[in-house]
Amino acid sequence: MSDQAPTVSEPQNISAQLRDRRRREGRWFMLSLLLHLAAVGALIYLTPIRQVLFGPPPPPQRSTTRHESQPVDLMMTSREITEVAQKLEQINADQIEHSVETLQELSQRMRELNEKRLDEFRVFERAQIEQTPEHVQDAMRQAMDAIVKSTEAVQAKQLESATQQQHVAVSHQQTIQQQLKLVEASQPVVEAQQRATEAQQKAMNLSKQSLEANETFKSNEGSLNYQRKMQQEYTERVEKKQREVQEKQQKREEYQAQQREKQQQLEQAKAANDEKAVKRAERSVKEADSRLERSQKEVDRKEDELQKYREKLTGFDAEVKKLTKVQDDAQRQRDTSYEQAKQIQATVKPLQEEVARKIQEDVAERVKKILEQLPEDQTLQAVMPELQAPQVNDPASIQELYDAARMMEKQLARQYRHGRAMRLAVLQNVPFEEALKAIDEVAPERPELPAEAFEGDARNEKQLEARKNAMRTARAETQSMVALGYSLLSQAEMDTAPIGGNGAGGGISLAAIEAKTAHQQELAKLADQEKSGDAVDVSRAMQRSAGLSRDKTYHEDEPAEVLPPKLEVKSIPTPGRKIGSAGEAAGWMSIMQWYTLGPFANPARSNLNRVFPPESLVDLNAAYVGKNGRTITWQFINSTNRHGEVRPANEEPYGIWYAYTELKLDRAQDLWMAMGSDDKGKVWINDELIWVSRDELKEWRPNEALRRVHLREGRNKILYRIENGHHGIAFSLWVHLEK
Repeated sequence: MSDQAPTVSEPQNISAQLRDRRRREGRWFMLSLLLHLAAVGALIYLTPIRQVLFGPPPPPQRSTTRHESQPVDLMMTSREITEVAQKLEQINADQIEHSVETLQELSQRMRELNEKRLDEFRVFERAQIEQTPEHVQDAMRQAMDAIVKSTEAVQAKQLESATQQQHVAVSHQQTIQQQLKLVEASQPVVEAQQRATEAQQKAMNLSKQSLEANETFKSNEGSLNYQRKMQQEYTERVEKKQREVQEKQQKREEYQAQQREKQQQLEQAKAANDEKAVKRAERSVKEADSRLERSQKEVDRKEDELQKYREKLTGFDAEVKKLTKVQDDAQRQRDTSYEQAKQIQATVKPLQEEVARKIQEDVAERVKKILEQLPEDQTLQAVMPELQAPQVNDPASIQELYDAARMMEKQLARQYRHGRAMRLAVLQNVPFEEALKAIDEVAPERPELPAEAFEGDARNEKQLEARKNAMRTARAETQSMVALGYSLLSQAEMDTAPIGGNGAGGGISLAAIEAKTAHQQELAKLADQEKSGDAVDVSRAMQRSAGLSRDKTYHEDEPAEVLPPKLEVKSIPTPGRKIGSAGEAAGWMSIMQWYTLGPFANPARSNLNRVFPPESLVDLNAAYVGKNGRTITWQFINSTNRHGEVRPANEEPYGIWYAYTELKLDRAQDLWMAMGSDDKGKVWINDELIWVSRDELKEWRPNEALRRVHLREGRNKILYRIENGHHGIAFSLWVHLEK
C-alpha cells in the first residue's frame, strides 16, 4: 500500500506549477503593455509629432511663380489701377492715331487717283456727248433692221428666229434710251421712244409665250400619243377578255345543265330502287359537280383579269383626258399669243419710224447746248463736293480717335465708290449718276464703343477690364479699317492703270480709253448667255481686256476654235482647288470650298442689277447690312454633294448671295469651265465678268453654260453671284482638266 502513494500525488503538482507560470506570464504582459503605451505617449507629447497630429493646419504659402500667382490687379490700389489705365490709354491712343493718319494718307492717294479718273472721264464724257447723234443713228439703224426681220419672222411663224431678232431690237432700243437720257432729251421724245421700246418688248414676250406654249405642246405630244396607244391597247384587251368571260360563262351554263340532268337521273334511279343505277348516277353527279366547280373558278379568274384591265384602261382614259386638256390649252395659248404678237409687232415699225424723225433734231440740239455748258476744267471737289475731306478736330481721347477713323473710312469708301462709278459709266456708256446708283457702299458696319467704358477714371478691377476691352476693340477695328483702305486703294490702282494705255506717260488718249472700253464691252457681251449662247470661248477676250500679250510658246499650236467638252447632268466630278501640269488628267473637277455672304435684299427681284459691296471689293473679314437690316458676314462652307452642287447654309426666298474662292495653277492655262445656278447667276474670274445667266427663275444643272477662260499662274480669284427667287438656291463651278 505504501508504494503506490507517491504515484497518485505527482500529476497534481505539475498542474499547480503550470497554473502559477500562466499567472506570472499574464502579469508581465500587462506590465509590458503599460510601459510601451507610456513610452508612446511620452514620444508624442514631448516631440513635434504632437503638432502634426493634433495641431491646426499650416497656413498656405504663396507661390512665387507668375502663372500660379493671383492677378496683379487684385493687389493694386485704386491709384495704381488709375495709373495703369492711363498708361494703357496712351499706348492705345498712339496706335489708333497712327491708324487715323494712315487712313488720311490713303484717302489723299485715293483722291489723287480720282482726279486722274476725272480727267479721263471728262475726255470720255465730252467724246460720249459729241458722238451721241452718231450712236443714236447707228442704234436706230440696227433697231429698225431687227424690227423688220422680227416682223417677217413673226409673219412666217418662225417664232424662234423672231424672238432672237426681237431681243436684238429691244437691246438697240434700250441703247437709244440711254443715249437720250445722257443728253437729257425732251420729254415727248423720251416718251415716244419708251412707247416703241415697250411695244417691241411686249411683242417679244408674247412671241416667247407662244414659243413656250408650242414647246409644251410638242413635249406633251409624245406622252399623249403613248397614252392613247396604251388606251387603245387596253380597250382591245378589255374587249377580248370580255369575250373570254362570256365563253367561260356559257361553258359554265352547259355544265350547270348537265349537272341538273345528272341530278334528275339520280332521283329516277332512287325512285326505281335500282342500286346499280343509283351508284352510276351518283358518280355522274359527282363528276358534273367537279366540272361545274372548275368552270366557276375559271369564270372568276377571267372576271378578275377583266377587272384589272378595266382599271388600267380607266387610268389611261384619265391620263389621255388630262394630257388632251394640256394640249388644248397649250395650243390655244400658242395661237392666241402668236396672234397678239403679230398684231403688236406690226405696230412697232411705225412707232419707231415716227420717233426716229423726232430724235435726230432733238438730240443734235441738246448736244450743242450741253457742249457749250460743259466746263473745260473742273476740280474733283467742284464736280463731287461730297468727296471733300472731312474735318477732324485734333482728336485726343480714344473715343474721338475711333470716331475719326470711322469717318475717314467712310470717306475713303465714298471716294472708291465714285471712282468705280466713273469706270462703270465709261464701260457701260451710261450717265455717271445712273452708274453711281447701281453701286453700293463698300464700308462694312463697325461697332460702337461703349461710352461708359471711358467715363471718369478707372478705379477698380471691373472698370479697368471694361476699358481694356473697349480699347482692344478700337485698336482691332482701326487696324481692320487700314487693311480695307489698302485693299481699296490697290483695287483702284488696278482699275485705273490700264485705261491710260501702257502707262509710259504722256497725255490721256481717247483712243486708248475707247480701246479699253471696247475690249471690256466685248467680254461683257460674250459673258451674257442670252446674247452669246451656252458655250463660248472668252479666253482671248479676257487677255485683251486685261492687256495681256499671248504666250506664243504656249498658244502657237492652239486651234482657232476649241470645241467644248461633253458634260452629262449626272456626271460625278472630282473635288479640288489646285491644278498641276504633272499627272493624269482627271476629267471634270468641281470646286466645293467657298466663302458665302448673304442674303442681300431682293424684293420681287427688284435688285437684279444692283451692285453690292463684294462686286467692288471682297473683304472676308467685313460685315454688312443685309436683308431686313440683318448683319451678314462671310461663312465658310465645304459642300459634300457628289454631283458638285453647292448651297448656302442660310438660304431663303428673294435674296442675293455671293460666293468667293480661289483656284491655284502651276502655270497659265486656258481651260473650259462649266457653271449653273438656281436662279440667276454671274461669275467673275480675276475681276473679269465671264458669265451672266439668263434672267429667269430656273433649276440648277451643272452644264447650264460653258466658258473657256484664261487662268493665270498662281492664285485666281473667283466671285460668284447667285439670286434666289421663291424656291431653293444652288450653284456650281466645274473645271475641265485637259490633257
